[in-house]
Amino acid sequence: MSDFTQDFERASAALQQRRARAFEIQRHHKLAAYAAYPRLAQIETEMKQLGAGVARAMLEGDGGTYSLEYLRTQGDKLLREREEILRSANLPADYLLPQFTCKKCQDTGTFEGGRCQCFKDLILQVQNQRMSKTSPIGQCSFDNFDLSYYPDTPIQGYSCTTRQLMQNNLTYCKQYAAQFTTQNPSILMIGATGLGKTHLSLAIAGQVIAKGYNVVYGSFQNFANAMEHEHFGSGEEATLQSLLTCDLLILDDVGSEFSTTFVTASLYNIINTRMVQGLPTIVNTNLGYEQLRQRYDARITSRLIGAFTRMDFLGDDIRIQKAKQR
Repeated sequence: MSDFTQDFERASAALQQRRARAFEIQRHHKLAAYAAYPRLAQIETEMKQLGAGVARAMLEGDGGTYSLEYLRTQGDKLLREREEILRSANLPADYLLPQFTCKKCQDTGTFEGGRCQCFKDLILQVQNQRMSKTSPIGQCSFDNFDLSYYPDTPIQGYSCTTRQLMQNNLTYCKQYAAQFTTQNPSILMIGATGLGKTHLSLAIAGQVIAKGYNVVYGSFQNFANAMEHEHFGSGEEATLQSLLTCDLLILDDVGSEFSTTFVTASLYNIINTRMVQGLPTIVNTNLGYEQLRQRYDARITSRLIGAFTRMDFLGDDIRIQKAKQR
C-alpha cells in the first residue's frame, strides 16, 4: 500500500471519527435535555409518527393531499414548540441535532457529487504531517543555509563568484516561499550532489506548508516504484493523482531512477500535466544539461530546460567538507 493510499485511509478514518463524535454528542444532549424537559422526548416521538404519516400520505397521491398538508402543519407546530422549550432553557435551536464539523457534507466527505473541501483539507493535513516525519524538513531552513561552505572565487563562464551565485539562489528561494501561490513558476535545481538543492527545496516546503498549502516531496525513484506497483497491481494510482494535483511538487534526485518506458512516460506525464494546470514543480537533479538531454527525450528536456526557472548549484560537496571538519 502506497503512502498516498494510507493518507487517504487516515483522512477517511478521521472523517468517520468526526461524524461518530457528532452523533455521540447529540446522544448526550438528548439524554440531558429529555431528563430536564420530558416534553421534548414526547415531541420527538410525535414527530416520528408524523413522519410515518407523511410517507403514507404521499403514497396516496392526490387523494391524500389534505392529509399531507395537515401533517406538515402539525409538524411545524411541533418544531416551534421544541424551539420555544429550548429557548426558555437558554439552549441553541440546534442543540438536539448532530454537531457536524462540516455543515456542507455532514462529515461524510462528499458534497454535490464530489469530494468535499473538508476531506481535501484532511488529506492535505495528513500528507504534510507524514512529510514532516519522513523528511529532514525540520532541519532545513533558510537561516541555517551556510554560505561559508561555498568558495568566494570567480567561476569560469559566470560574472560572479560561487558564493555570490549561491547567495542569489538563496535570495530567490526565500522570495519564492514568501510570495508562494499555486501560480508560482517551476524550478530546475541542477548541480552535483551535496550542494544544497535538497536543503533549499525543503526550506521552501516548510514555509509553503506553514501557509496551508499541500506539498509533496520525495525522490523520483520512490515515486516511480509506487506508481509502477499501483499501475500494474491495484490500479488505484493514488500516488500519481497526488503528484498531479498537489499545490507544490518537489521531485528529488531526478535522473538517478531506474529507467523504463513506464517511468519515463510517467515523468513526462507529471511535468506536462502540472504545466498545463499551471501548478509549480521543483525538480532537483545531479545531472548536467547535456546529461539531461542524453537521458531524456526532447519532450521532457525542452520543458525542464526551457520552461522551468534554471538554478545552478556549484561548489564542493558540503557533506564531505563537514566530514573533514569532524
